[in-house]
Amino acid sequence: MPRPRQRSSSDAVRSAHHSPSAADARRSIRPLLLLVALINLAWSLYQLPVSRVVESRLCRAHYATSDDSSVEGAGAGDGSIPEEMCKIEAVQRPLGRVQGVMDMLWVAGDFFMTIPLVSLADHFGYRPVLCLTLVPRVFVLAWTFAVGYFDNILPVKAIVAAPAFSFLGGDCVVNSIVYAIASELAGDDHVLRATFFGWINATSSVFALQLGPALASATMTVLLWLPLWIGIALLALAVPVISALPLPRTHSHHEGQHHANDEDRESTAPLMSASTTMKPVTLKHRAVARLRAVVGLVANPTRNFALLLAVFFLASLASSDTKMLPLYVSTRYRWTFAQVGYLLSGKALFNFVFLTVLSPARRARL
Repeated sequence: MPRPRQRSSSDAVRSAHHSPSAADARRSIRPLLLLVALINLAWSLYQLPVSRVVESRLCRAHYATSDDSSVEGAGAGDGSIPEEMCKIEAVQRPLGRVQGVMDMLWVAGDFFMTIPLVSLADHFGYRPVLCLTLVPRVFVLAWTFAVGYFDNILPVKAIVAAPAFSFLGGDCVVNSIVYAIASELAGDDHVLRATFFGWINATSSVFALQLGPALASATMTVLLWLPLWIGIALLALAVPVISALPLPRTHSHHEGQHHANDEDRESTAPLMSASTTMKPVTLKHRAVARLRAVVGLVANPTRNFALLLAVFFLASLASSDTKMLPLYVSTRYRWTFAQVGYLLSGKALFNFVFLTVLSPARRARL
């Protein structure tokens, strides 16, 4: 008579997916998804208006020094110039340079401050750092309005000062904390963790790539500053959402817990984490431990980590021209930025439907 199979730790992990704790985790992820939606939607409302603000300033400066008689009487009587007349190389070339510098400053500050700010979040908690990451976004939106509205006081090149505040927390910092929270809410359930990650990516895609450009285009046609004000309001709503996040105790689930065998320990270990046996207690120790972990992993990467780096690099390289696409389409076909916004939303919607509906259906027929 065969003996009944003993319940292993891996079976317990799988059954946890259907346990009450998994149901509680699914309810707890909702405020986090709302926070992701608010931040991504607010940030997507900034992309098109800032291009139009800089273009308008450069366009007026160009025609102010030219002898083009076609400008006379073409404006609305307030000194503004129709957007269609700004689609010339003398305006679009410096516009591209300004946007390139802005993107570079935002990415640079975010890159260098990711490890210190994530270590700060580990030391003082996630909520203060999440609130801190809202500051550069609010400042960028408000500064764009200031540069566009107070054109007699601020030069157009002052617009590049706002992205430099990404040292307070940019996209990498927010994403790192969001995924860390989702991972801790899922606990040791790998299926639930993957589900949470998928929900976060889907929420980011829907609000940042599909809804955001269309909403920015619709509001820009009413008033150029309206998307910026809506973005600031959305970021203000993110503060109470951060306060309502059901955050687990940082690193508490690591204490007093050990895997049943070495195989489970190897399969559940993260790709990159500071050693839990060190238990750093100071902010300096946490930052140094994370930095050493990154340096060690880059110097001697695992196979899985190398594959992940390659995938993320290729995906980022494939989408690197998305921010320059509005400039190209606007200049090439003399479209307004509001019209380009609808095009971007349509492009993202097609990609979403293709990857979620058409591609799986095609594979099912093969």
